[in-house]
This record gives sequence, C-alpha cells and structure tokens, in this order.
Amino acid sequence: MQNSEELPPYPDGWYCLEVADALKNGDIQTIKAFGQDLVVFRNYSGDVAVVDPYCPHLGAHLGHGSKIVGDSIQCPFHGFCFDTKGACTKTGYGTPPPKKAVLRTWPVQETNGLIMVYYSDSGQAPNWNVPEFLNSEWTGLQSKSWELTAHVQDLAENSVDLGHFSWIHGYEDVKVFEAATCKGPLLSAHYGMTRGAGLIGNSGTIESNFTLQQWGLGFAAVNVTVPRYDLKLLNYVLATPVDEKITRLRIALAIRNDVDPVKFNIALKFIPRRWSVSLLRAAIFHGYKTDVQQDFQIWKNKRYIADPAVVKGDGPINLYRKYAKQFYPALDVDKNAGLYSIPVTNKPAVEFS
Repeated sequence: MQNSEELPPYPDGWYCLEVADALKNGDIQTIKAFGQDLVVFRNYSGDVAVVDPYCPHLGAHLGHGSKIVGDSIQCPFHGFCFDTKGACTKTGYGTPPPKKAVLRTWPVQETNGLIMVYYSDSGQAPNWNVPEFLNSEWTGLQSKSWELTAHVQDLAENSVDLGHFSWIHGYEDVKVFEAATCKGPLLSAHYGMTRGAGLIGNSGTIESNFTLQQWGLGFAAVNVTVPRYDLKLLNYVLATPVDEKITRLRIALAIRNDVDPVKFNIALKFIPRRWSVSLLRAAIFHGYKTDVQQDFQIWKNKRYIADPAVVKGDGPINLYRKYAKQFYPALDVDKNAGLYSIPVTNKPAVEFS
C-alpha cells in the first residue's frame, strides 16, 4: 500500500498472535505486534500469558533465555519470576519481591484454537470478546501466515467487497441472501456465489454460501456451506499489525466432522476415514490459500481512498467504513442510532448449524 496515513496503524480490537497448538506447556515465544515485541508463554498448568518483553527489575528481554518455572516465567538475568498476572513471585536471591517489580500483562483470550491479544491505543480493557466457533463438531485447524505491506482495515474490507470476487477470484452469480448489518463490534453478512469445482478430480460448477461474522478488524469467521457435497467449512481470516507498514495475515480452516469424503472422489473410500478427511481438508485449504494470495499484489500497491467512488455492485463498502471507525477512538465517530455501542458478549449474534 503506497499511502495509508489517513488510517491510524493500530485499530483497537482482538488480534491473533499464534495458533494455540503451537504453544505447548513450558513454551515461550517472542512475537512482534503493534510495533513492539510481545512475549507469549504457557506455564505448566496450561495458562497462557502475553507480557511486555522487558523485566521490570533491570530490563532483561524475557524472550531471550527465560524459562518456565512452575507457573511463572523466570528472567535469565537475576532469576526473578513472574506469574501470568505479572506479579513477581520470587527473586533469584530468596529475598522478598519488590513492590515495583510488576510485569505488564496484555488481555489474552484463548479461543477458536487461537491465542488472541487485545490492543487498545488508550490502554482500555476490552469490553467485548470474540465468540467461540470451533468445537468438537469440527476438525482441527490447518493454517498459514504471511507478512504483507498492507493495513488491517484494507484486508478486512475484502470480506464485503463483493465486486472483487468475480474480477479477482473467478466467482459468478454473486447473490446477497441477507444484507450486511452492524451491531457493536460485529459486522455480519450472508451471500452466495458459484465457481468451477476443480476439487480432487471433480468438474462442473459448485455453489457456495457464506455467512460472515467480522469481530473487529482482526478476526473474521466465515461459515461456508457447499450443498452439492453436504460440506461445511469454518474459515478464519486473521490480520494483526506488526508495525506501521506490515500486517501479519493468517488464514485457518476447519471442516465439519460429518463430511463424507467419498462424495468428492470415490477413490477415497479405499483409505481410512481420518486420512481421507485430512486429504480433503488439505485440498480445500490449498484452494483457500490460492484465493487469498490472488489479492497480495493488489494490497501491496493499492492506496487508501477515504471517500471512495462506490457504485452498485461493489457491496457494502460504505457500511463497512462506518463500522470500522469505532475501532479508532481518537477519530470523531458518528454514533447515530446507537450503532456503535459495544456490548459485552461472548456469544455469536448469528448461530450456524
């Protein structure tokens, strides 16, 4: 993107730092987000914490040489230990922990197979959470991430940019089943489209129906149904600002366990079901990755237009832009009709079954 000065780089909201399975008990990772290092650790009780990287004692970086001792992270410099709340539990000398030795922690939510952190430009605590979509009815996640020169708002805007689905991704007969609506941090929409099958030897065209739930600019869950195969997919689109120019984009995919792989290819009946489901998920995920990568060149070179010349067929771009403003508290946001009152909620506004 050539110019995004009109958008603050870090909108408030929940952002994915890592896939939950990638952080085992006792693991420590340093992940860059919002222009700084964050240290993410999981203690031996399985609890996850996201903390500032520097020890409040004498400034050692906790991402280099630290280890987990019991339920705390231990600084490599003097052995000071900090629990998941940031409290100093002990020093390396056996002396009482100083009151000033408090490690800053970030709001963290482990949900949907992901480790999510909350960013607020003003340091406010979150008053809403990302709801749970992933449960025992779904396979585990397959995921992939890239670092792109793009702004998180531009990436999330693709979900409502109905016009680009035909021009970039080759979809046809795009239909809107339910117009996009906004309520607090949730933007939801329901639409469908058709495209050539091309999956595990199949031909012809298939219809796919999409139910979008965008929770802030960093998390989108898209439930996809493909009636021809009785297939249900759960797609995540997860954008996290790395710094003022770079965004880490992660996609992830799960398949409903009741899928019948043989409907896609008769040859799959001759291998164990767990293998055929994994093969099917890998094939679908390959297509998902290909779709997403088709947008990379556009994102890299586009410019943010604050007042776009939107026309019929674009999709609800203006609604999305108005929705997005609530995540920049420093901006002057129009709060007509209570559209941007943000409720505390842990449940999806749209149920999918």
